[in-house]
Amino acid sequence: MLNKKIFMSTALAAMVCLSACTHDEIENDETVSETTGITSAAVTAIDGDSAETADNYYSDEDVLKLLREYFKDRNGFSGRYIEDEYGYELTVDIGKCSDPDEVFSGLDSEYLTYIRYLRIVGLQDEDISFINRLTNANVIIEDYSGNADFSVYDDDWMLRFDNYMGGSLNTVKTESIWFDNYSGEYPLNSLTETEIENFYFNDYSKNVDFSALKDCPNIKVVWLRGGILDAEAFADVLKNSGIEQLTAEVTNYSEADGDTLMKAAPTKKISYGMYTEATDREKLHDGGLAVCTNVEVIPNFPEENITDIWTHRSSLMCRFSNYTDEAKTARSVTIMRDDGLVRDINTPVAFKDGSLTHELDFTVNAGENADLDINGEMFDFASCEQGTYKIFFDFGDRTIEQRFFISLDYASDDYWDFWETSEGSNTYDFKPSFMNAEQREVFSKAYSVTRDWFWCSRYLSEEEAAKLTADEFLAPIREVFTEDYTMQKTLGFYINEETGELQAASGDGGTNPEYQDGLFFPVYSDENELIFKVIEIHAHDSDPFRVWPEEENFHMVKTENGWRFDKFDLWY
Repeated sequence: MLNKKIFMSTALAAMVCLSACTHDEIENDETVSETTGITSAAVTAIDGDSAETADNYYSDEDVLKLLREYFKDRNGFSGRYIEDEYGYELTVDIGKCSDPDEVFSGLDSEYLTYIRYLRIVGLQDEDISFINRLTNANVIIEDYSGNADFSVYDDDWMLRFDNYMGGSLNTVKTESIWFDNYSGEYPLNSLTETEIENFYFNDYSKNVDFSALKDCPNIKVVWLRGGILDAEAFADVLKNSGIEQLTAEVTNYSEADGDTLMKAAPTKKISYGMYTEATDREKLHDGGLAVCTNVEVIPNFPEENITDIWTHRSSLMCRFSNYTDEAKTARSVTIMRDDGLVRDINTPVAFKDGSLTHELDFTVNAGENADLDINGEMFDFASCEQGTYKIFFDFGDRTIEQRFFISLDYASDDYWDFWETSEGSNTYDFKPSFMNAEQREVFSKAYSVTRDWFWCSRYLSEEEAAKLTADEFLAPIREVFTEDYTMQKTLGFYINEETGELQAASGDGGTNPEYQDGLFFPVYSDENELIFKVIEIHAHDSDPFRVWPEEENFHMVKTENGWRFDKFDLWY
């Protein structure tokens, strides 16, 4: 079994284990008969030293049934299965348990690994050292308002708090802390007495005051998901704290708020995007009607370079789905520029005939799909400002909206260099149009350096390392990055921290399979500084109903040696 740290790292990277309740769960009473018995061999396997015997004779399903039987009549304990993880969520009402440690000591460690989540409710100041017996469980403290001693928890990874109610946190010594459903009613001031590095907030209230994070001495990472973010207020937190990385998936996404965060901390790693709770496919099942579009419109994009019907088209293909029992007609369509600002969201963009709402008479039969192409004869995509848009259809008895993107830099060969890869497929080196010639050249080289040394496969063999000095290896990197950023990227990996010499290195990363394309926008510039961003377009290849944006920041400065980056990462 995976140890807890690897297990939680995987869960965080995938961003799927936000709550045990989000999984496809089956309640105990629905899956196991009340008359199910446990044989003496099974009891021995759980209570005694017969783990090896149990491994030989009992499947995952058997173990979960045995766990249910073990806990069902014990005061203060209740549980349920998590079907898609072949695991168990155990809830312990701490005030009703006489000795939780004794209960857990009766379970062999192999069976404890099947407990994926341990929820503790009613905690005040009780001893919780028993949680150290569960090496594979995500520990969740629910409705906490007490004064517990969390220093007894000997794992250094994470504690989670669901519906935090003002309990003391100054003894928390884990590396990370996670808040689910945080109302903001109770301040986080006691966190400033801890050494926590990573902070996660999921489904938090719009009333949350994050200012306490400025005083957390070891803070490095903040991750926000599923709430409303006051960009101006959080920009102050970014500027005046030790935060190195912010990831925000918000319900009030706007391009303007992304700019605010990036201007506040241009050299910090900022990922700002839209939170999508339910897919449009799920909504489709409720209402029976949906419209999906290709993710992006690229006016005049060469047809020979089109590889994906949903992502690279010079027109907007709209697929109507009617899963109702009667024919439905799309009667009109409206397109609006959407940068998240209220003044723009209500301003339609005119069609070629001058109308702001284009009349349709497009009928989709019951239980069928049909396609409609909004092409250049209907709408002049090339005359629009580059960015995010929404299209609205009056379809049947509903108004249905879909987000899409218009990218214009693709239309001019001046902004692109194409070449053939060794695999024979087209790839490109993008040079944003808002840069001057020197900046564009540095951007192109930074892209190549990052792709070669700091992307998916970061590898330098012993033989290659022996042929070069550290300065020879660093020379092309120093041509595009500042000296501090060069060493930040290489020291401890390619460069030995103690000797300063080049060393062999190996590491692997990965790309985002949901990434479809990226649109570049300037955020701020003067004669000595350039801040810009890429809006990454995300969609599922298998589910084009779901489209969402995410912004990443870049930063260039003018040095005595010319323009250099001190914040640059690949965007896919």
